[in-house]
Amino acid sequence: DNLLEQMFPVSTWGKQFVTATHANMPYDVFRLLAAEDGTQVTVKGQSTTQYTLNAGEFVEYTRAEPTYITANKPIAVAQYLIGSTCSGHPVGDPAMVILNSVEQIRDTVTLYNSAFEAITENHITVIMKTADIAVTYLDGQPISNSGPVLPVVGNPDFSYARPEVQVGAHTIISGGCGVIATAYGYGNVESYAYGGGASFKPINATSLIPEGGCLNDTIFFKTEFKAPRHELLWDLGDGTTSTATSLSHVYAALGNYPVTLYLTDNCLNIKDTLRRTLRITLRQAATVSGDQEACVGGSISLSAEDLPGARYEWTGPGGYFSKEQYPLLKNVQASTAGEYKVIGII
Repeated sequence: DNLLEQMFPVSTWGKQFVTATHANMPYDVFRLLAAEDGTQVTVKGQSTTQYTLNAGEFVEYTRAEPTYITANKPIAVAQYLIGSTCSGHPVGDPAMVILNSVEQIRDTVTLYNSAFEAITENHITVIMKTADIAVTYLDGQPISNSGPVLPVVGNPDFSYARPEVQVGAHTIISGGCGVIATAYGYGNVESYAYGGGASFKPINATSLIPEGGCLNDTIFFKTEFKAPRHELLWDLGDGTTSTATSLSHVYAALGNYPVTLYLTDNCLNIKDTLRRTLRITLRQAATVSGDQEACVGGSISLSAEDLPGARYEWTGPGGYFSKEQYPLLKNVQASTAGEYKVIGII
């Protein structure tokens, strides 16, 4: 089968994952992908396996039981259905799902189970904190009413359910920390599978911390993490600290400031630390030049000069965008005419 999935932005990758094999399958195939060098991954189930990966490297393995995956750096995890030929189950086919991490857990998920393409058997896998079983509901009924809710072998703090469901929309609501859900179905040499959505917060992105700013200008720091579930501590590098979700600050001197954000998820007992050196400079206007006119089919050269080491972002008509310092527009048309702007980033 030609298996396609859309990758999550690396900034949203997590470090903790809980897996459960698909219903009626003897095992699933998993693939772990690293974003950074020196990524240490531990897969814990009935046995524990450890892997060391560098940026862009992956490892693939099979597991027949629920597992708990942890890493010291962000990873992506894919889970594969093996299909009826390998499973011995009378229906099913290969499918691929990019898994949601524990860090991106949601309190409400709505999914749709389909009968298209001769699907005859539909399921939802729901992963939750064990302490939240009593306050987790599927279509308004306690999740325990839908079938067994079992502890995860690799970490009993989590549990999972794999109810068989009817065709149509289904809503899972958690009154606790949240849920991770996957919808899937089997047919005669046919299948589908997809994740039920994630929060997609930039949890490991330094983009939460600005790259820099100008002397005496207001610098804004903002996150989507909210109390009481999350606790934040900002160290702005100049002796200033704050526990606010969002704040603004003015730096009074030129220089490089080591900014740190300490983040605690009280619900899932997760701690993370984000760091970036923020640079405060005396800004100057970028010098911009280039061709003012050209014939249809010709070319236009643009140019920008800024402080040494600057990066550039050009925008223009028709959604034009370039990161080059000296972009060249070829085969220009009447629609190319208009105003072009550039931002120098340092």
